[in-house]
Amino acid sequence: MFLPKAARIHQVNYDGPIEINAMKKWAVKLGANSKYEVVTKKTLGSHMKLVDKLEPGKINHDGKNAVSVVFYFDEVSVTPEDESVLTHLLLELQKSPFNTRLLISKHKQLEEHVNSMSKELIKYINYDAKAPEYKYNKPMEIATTLTAKPTILVFKDNTLMVDIYQTYAPEDIRIFGRVEDFIRRSQFPTYHELTPDLLPSYFTKFSDREYKVVIAFVDSKKDITTDLDNLVLAAHEYHHLKKEYYYHKLESDRQRKQKWIDELKKQNTESVKVIEAMRKEIPHLWNNDDVLFTYIDKSKASEFNYIPGWKLDIDQYDSGDAIVLSKDYRYYWDHDVKGQKLKNDPATMKHVLLSLLDPRLENSNVVRRVTGSPYSTQFQFMDHIHDYGIFGYLALFSVVYLLGYFFVRRRRRRHRTGNGNTGIIGAAVPKKD
Repeated sequence: MFLPKAARIHQVNYDGPIEINAMKKWAVKLGANSKYEVVTKKTLGSHMKLVDKLEPGKINHDGKNAVSVVFYFDEVSVTPEDESVLTHLLLELQKSPFNTRLLISKHKQLEEHVNSMSKELIKYINYDAKAPEYKYNKPMEIATTLTAKPTILVFKDNTLMVDIYQTYAPEDIRIFGRVEDFIRRSQFPTYHELTPDLLPSYFTKFSDREYKVVIAFVDSKKDITTDLDNLVLAAHEYHHLKKEYYYHKLESDRQRKQKWIDELKKQNTESVKVIEAMRKEIPHLWNNDDVLFTYIDKSKASEFNYIPGWKLDIDQYDSGDAIVLSKDYRYYWDHDVKGQKLKNDPATMKHVLLSLLDPRLENSNVVRRVTGSPYSTQFQFMDHIHDYGIFGYLALFSVVYLLGYFFVRRRRRRHRTGNGNTGIIGAAVPKKD
C-alpha cells in the first residue's frame, strides 16, 4: 500500500492472508494510523472509552477494547530525529491483531489525566473492607511514571492504568528496538476474549515464563457483566501490587548500594572503586512479571478443538472458574492458596498472583502443574517427569532398570552365599551325624 508523503514512509507491504475482510481491515487501520492525528484529552475520548473513574457494574463492556498509542511531545523541544520513531510505531502496530490506534499529542491535559487516573485507581481497588486499605503513594507514582519528552503513552478502554515509555534522555526515544519491544508488550487490552486466532499473540514458546496469562471461563448465554468486571478489577489490583513490590525492592536495593559505598569510603578504598560503585545502575523492573487477562466463552469451547499445540481441557472448567498459565504455555495453576479450585474472584486471584510474583509475599506456594500432563492430582509428582518429555521418561526408565538390575544381582549373590555350609571365615564345615 502506498502512503502520502506526510506518513514519512512511502510503501508498506501486506503479508497477511489473501482474504478480502482481512486485507480491508489492514488497509483501513494503516490509513487511519498513518495520519498521525493530533489529539487533546477530549478528542482522545472520541477514539476510545477514556475513563476518569471506574465503578463495578457501570463499565461499558462493548467488546471494542481500543488501545490508543500516543506519541507525547513538547512542541518547543521536539526534533525531526525524535519524530522518526513514528514510522516504527506505525509498522509495529500494523502487526498487532488488536484494535490499536496511533495518535500524537502535545497537550498537558493528558499528563494531568495520567496523574488523576493513578489516584482514582487507589479508590477503585479499595473494594475489600476486610483487606488492608490501599493508599496513594506519591513517591512511588513519580518513580514509575516520571519521564522526559518525547515519550509514548498507551491508554486503554476501561482502565485507569497507563503504560509509559520512560525516557531519561532525548536519545531514548530513538532506541527503536526498545520502542518496538515496549509496543509489543503494551499492545494488549486490559482484558480480551481469548479466541483461537489470538493464541499466538498471548502464548509464545520462547516467552519468559515469569509472564502470565489469566483465563476466566464465562458463558455468554448468561449475563457476563460481573465476570468481566471481576477481570478488570483483578487487573488493576495486580498492576498496583506488582508496582508496589518492585518499588520497595528498588528502595531496598538503593539502600544496600549506599551502605556499600559508605563502607568503601570508611575503608579508605581508592576513589576509582568508589566511583564504580556509585555508577552501578539499579535496574527499574516495572515491566517484569506482567500478567495478561483474558476470558474464554464456554459456549464457543468447540472452536478450540483440534488446534495444534493446544493442550488445555476446557471442559473440566465451569463458568466462574479461572486458570493462570505461563506465557510460554508450559505451566498452569488452577487452585488458590488454600488448595481450592481457582475462581474468577479478585480477592482470591490477587493472592495467587502475589504467590507467583514472590512466594514470600503469601507464605504459600500454589501448586504448579504441567500443561498437557495426563496425570491426575494424585499422581502430580509425575509432572516433573512429563515436563522433560521423552528425555524425562528415558531417565525414569533408566533409573528403574538400574534399580531392578542391582536388586536382582544382590538377591542372586545372597542366594549363592546361602547355599552349602560355611564357617565363620568361609571354610566348609563338615556335617555331623
